[in-house]
Amino acid sequence: METVINKESKADLKINTVNQWAGSFSGLMLVIMSLITVYDVFMRYFLNKPTGWVLEYSVYLFIWFGFLSIGYAQQKGRHITVDILTHKFPIKTACYWGILGNVLAFFTVAALVYYGFEGVMASHSSGEFAPTITETPLWIPRMVVPVGGLLLGLQLVIDIIKSVKELILLPPQDQKENHRTILYIAVFLILLALIIWLFTAEVSFAFVLLLLLFLFGGFPIYLSLFTTGLFGLYFGFGGFSGLEIISSVAYSAFDSFSLACLPLFILAGAILAATGAGKSLFSFFEAWFGMVPGGLLIATILSCAAFAAISTSSVATAATIGLIALPNLLQRKYDKTISYGTLAAGGTLGIMIPPAGSLIIYSSFTDESLGRLFMGGFSGGILLALLFCVFILVLFTFKGKTYERPRAYSWKERGSFTYSAVWVLMFPVIILGGIYTGVFTPLECGAVAVVYALAVPMVRGVLKFKDLPAVLSQSVVAASTITAIILGAMTMGYYFTLMRIPNKIFQFISDLGMSTLGFLVLLTIFYFILGMFLEVVSQLSITLPIIYPIIISMGIDGIWFGVFLTVLMELSLLTPPVGLNLYVIKSIANDDLWSVLKGTLPFWIIMFAALLLIWIFPEIVLWLPGIIK
Repeated sequence: METVINKESKADLKINTVNQWAGSFSGLMLVIMSLITVYDVFMRYFLNKPTGWVLEYSVYLFIWFGFLSIGYAQQKGRHITVDILTHKFPIKTACYWGILGNVLAFFTVAALVYYGFEGVMASHSSGEFAPTITETPLWIPRMVVPVGGLLLGLQLVIDIIKSVKELILLPPQDQKENHRTILYIAVFLILLALIIWLFTAEVSFAFVLLLLLFLFGGFPIYLSLFTTGLFGLYFGFGGFSGLEIISSVAYSAFDSFSLACLPLFILAGAILAATGAGKSLFSFFEAWFGMVPGGLLIATILSCAAFAAISTSSVATAATIGLIALPNLLQRKYDKTISYGTLAAGGTLGIMIPPAGSLIIYSSFTDESLGRLFMGGFSGGILLALLFCVFILVLFTFKGKTYERPRAYSWKERGSFTYSAVWVLMFPVIILGGIYTGVFTPLECGAVAVVYALAVPMVRGVLKFKDLPAVLSQSVVAASTITAIILGAMTMGYYFTLMRIPNKIFQFISDLGMSTLGFLVLLTIFYFILGMFLEVVSQLSITLPIIYPIIISMGIDGIWFGVFLTVLMELSLLTPPVGLNLYVIKSIANDDLWSVLKGTLPFWIIMFAALLLIWIFPEIVLWLPGIIK
């Protein structure tokens, strides 16, 4: 028995090493994408000799990144789940549940590997090549589908073995817990069997039930979406013949010019965060705005807005600025609840102000211009930041809130803080200026951002080469958890398209005679409820394949709706039980959730007011996108 365990341990080590190398290679691919894209920009603008191959190979690198990094994120245990019902399971029950989920996931991934390999062979035998000047044989980039699936499948096997070993080592549960564990698994399997049977009678209804079962069963969201999509294709389109398309669908999920910039912006933001960008920004805004009523809170909002312009994530924005600002706020005797609320709400700007991850995802699903979405998001983000600041200014001017005012900074000190922060403040200028003037595409902006984030801190001596592996690893995992969900959602969305579900819903709404305003109100309520259970990426990935075609059919501008929807996503970040920003601030403050939630209530009202403003005055959002070059 000991020999078997030792052999398994050696096998585990080899597979873990392979996935570790795949993760490192994925990070290296992001750097290579950035360098060759910046090279193309240089050749085009300075030598008037565009390469003609960089864009194509950048997308190929992103496709390889997308598939190779999934197994690495699985190894790190970082894929996103909805654990509302499962997070309180006892350890042993959680182990059994994990084994069940990983076994189901393994069979799903096996289907991807099998049909992925068939797709590669078909591409090779047919001599398929890219219709570009490189004429790249497409079986080469398509090879990553089965390879990435194989690495993920092997990692799932390792996770199953680890869970079994853990079960052997754990002390026995009492009889009551054993019965409860058996009951949970039995109920899940019975429900799964009933839903599979229902697929033979009513595919669409069974599809929704299966998705809910997997999501609230605590399985990774990307696998829940992908597996549900496979069931829909199998039962809705001729059994195994319906699954033959999954290789092409999976490949096309990452074959996206707009989506390829997402991991680059994540990497650039992670590098700047690791080099003290948050502290530089907060010190700068404190020096200039600290003396006005509620000045430190205003400095917090402005710091969040500026950091949002270098980060794709609201959680990263809230965490980075929160760790710096909250100790200062509490030390200066600011009310703790309003401090918590300011940080949580300010953090939400991370998904609105470019390079906003939510807008990149929106563009990848809708094919709306990412540059125009960024401009609309910039307008929406500035509106929210201004409303937050005005609220704080009014509150501290007329309500007489007591706090310890900071000392006045001299002009020399302000100049020093400005000098320290200017290299960070130049980051959004490069991104927004490049897109607004038409100098850069969003992908080129992402590449320039990475090179800038690497070069400037190294020149300033605040980033060492030895720090890069950790930052790359963090960025690969963060990006992979998002791209994996998009992979699953694209598979599910393909089923929606084949079943013409958006058309059926639009016809239903038309038959009801619902107005555009009525539909948007209904949609607001729907997303408010959905935000209680799902984080932002999952909400967008699950709903956009259905909602967006309906929005366009009703004559609503796609850019405007992207910003409107992002405000709703910001609200969900402040909505329990899943509101991520609430838990970030709770963790930093080491306080109860109610104190944090109470502080966010005024900002809820402000966000709903912002929704009303952009509904009444859509030009707030559409003016900048309308004049983009």
